[in-house]
Amino acid sequence: MIGYGVIGYGGIAKTHLMGLNNFRPLELKLPLIEKVAMLGVHQTPENEQLASDLGFAYFSTDRAKMLADDQVQVVDICAPNKFHAPFTIEALNAGKHVYCEKPFAMNREEINAIGHALESSKGMMQASYNKRFLPAFSIARAAIGSGVLGKITSFRVEYYHSSYLNPAKPYAWRMSKAVSGGGALADLGSHAIDLVRMVIGDVDSVLTDIRTVVEQRKDAEGKTYTVDVEDWAMSRLVMQNGAVGSVEASRVAVGKEGFRFEVYGEKGSFMIEPFAAPWAVNFTDAEGKTAQIPKEAYTEDPFFQFIDEFYPKNKLFTHGWMLDSHLTSLASFFKRIETGITIEGIPTFEEAARTDAVLEAGYESAETGNVTKVSCDF
Repeated sequence: MIGYGVIGYGGIAKTHLMGLNNFRPLELKLPLIEKVAMLGVHQTPENEQLASDLGFAYFSTDRAKMLADDQVQVVDICAPNKFHAPFTIEALNAGKHVYCEKPFAMNREEINAIGHALESSKGMMQASYNKRFLPAFSIARAAIGSGVLGKITSFRVEYYHSSYLNPAKPYAWRMSKAVSGGGALADLGSHAIDLVRMVIGDVDSVLTDIRTVVEQRKDAEGKTYTVDVEDWAMSRLVMQNGAVGSVEASRVAVGKEGFRFEVYGEKGSFMIEPFAAPWAVNFTDAEGKTAQIPKEAYTEDPFFQFIDEFYPKNKLFTHGWMLDSHLTSLASFFKRIETGITIEGIPTFEEAARTDAVLEAGYESAETGNVTKVSCDF
């Protein structure tokens, strides 16, 4: 039995809890989860009743209470971005395991501070880069590692939303750099860059351009704010293995919502649209013909095997790619805690820190207009 506490109850926390609640109905081979503490901002009878209804032992606004509670072994951080690093450090210092939403740091100093806390903690940490757990990417990663595409030459990734084009969309914390750390690049581009790193390799340098389309918005009370984060970002990435490609992230892409991942090599290309088809990797060979990836190129890969076991496949049990990928990501963390084994491909602190370092270089490039080297000195 592993005791669980969550900080926050916004949309992403709801998704995490829905994933956790499906562990037992799906009979996944995982330890039992005991929901102990739910933390929020306001101690009200309604929040206390909600926590009880959701199966938590108690609701609190006091982090110190949760961190001192020996019944809580795992802290799931679902608060706004600026709280990720300080809350993570507090939990690690208290000896807790930490599962944290992305990006888990606002800058290099926070990355280093988390790393130091992790070194001296008995807890382990994992970032919620849930897109890694969409099955197509584990297949592509293993197949590329097996040489199916030969040397990788280029890639293109698009992650598009559209709702921010509406000027009537209310101002919220994701539109504040001080709270979110960034806009489309930090919010959507972080997932895209993380997948590029997982599937293709580490990034050497980046050149980024960003734009804000709607520069002022009103909040729910009618107060006007200046938006200081980007609605759109385009990054040109040069990889350590010589491949070059682009990541475009937009929250104003009306008519083209979705995620597309294309990678090109000497022996062909892969195209993935995981939101429409989570298991599908469309393979075109060097002659331009549709081909099948040899199963032996990926079925023995431990990361694929984990996802093949835990990602819901039965059409009666799937709840769509968002919930299914979060469920599988959470399952990987609880399995790590149970076994002490970390499978290559899991978004550990080191992996997430390298992704966050690319984001940091991207924002520096956008500010200076220059190509920026990615520094991973941690």
